[in-house]
Amino acid sequence: MKGWLGTWRGPRALLAAVAILGALLGEAAWRGAVQTRALGAPAGWQRPAIEVPYRLSDLAGDLRHRPDAWSLEFYQPLRRADNPPRPAAVSATAILPADGVLEVWAAEPRRRDDRGGVGVILDRTGTPSSTVVRVDGGVREEAPCDGPLPPPGPRTRVSIAAEGAGVRVSVDGAEVRCQAIPGPLSPALRPGLRRVAAADLVVDGEPVPPPGPPAARRGGWPATAR
Repeated sequence: MKGWLGTWRGPRALLAAVAILGALLGEAAWRGAVQTRALGAPAGWQRPAIEVPYRLSDLAGDLRHRPDAWSLEFYQPLRRADNPPRPAAVSATAILPADGVLEVWAAEPRRRDDRGGVGVILDRTGTPSSTVVRVDGGVREEAPCDGPLPPPGPRTRVSIAAEGAGVRVSVDGAEVRCQAIPGPLSPALRPGLRRVAAADLVVDGEPVPPPGPPAARRGGWPATAR
């Protein structure tokens, strides 16, 4: 009897092992597809080549790629491909690890002679801080504001928009007005070295679609990825 049970359990154990292996391989393939989409760019946006020669995964940190957010890492910006006739209004939810940095630009300076670069920097390295900066002719400085902004947390809502002769900036509901006039430059998101993410991106009142889950998992994604 014992031998018969052993023979019967053997195939069942093998089938169970094959099923588990298949599930693990499927999950790995799905996460790979999520990574590919999260490191892409929405329609009308682009990611220029970066100057970091090697992308070592350990340097990017352990923040997981998500179907509902654009991943940013290794200083590679995500910017709108066109230069608008006027400064953009940009808002996003920044997902920041403890050592993450995300720059949200209403008008991103790309060249040394660009003028009217204005953005807000969310920095969680060292002592967390939220800083509005302006850039003219390669000179970068903190913009004077009518009050302080709260430091960013692991998940921070940020917005920046031109208003009168300056910009209105909001971080987690705290709003200030700053002396910085954005020029006709593209909106952009810039990370530091470590991986961060931007969800719920809205530009000029229009939501920018997220990467979305791969077709095989349209019904959702694992709780661990949230």
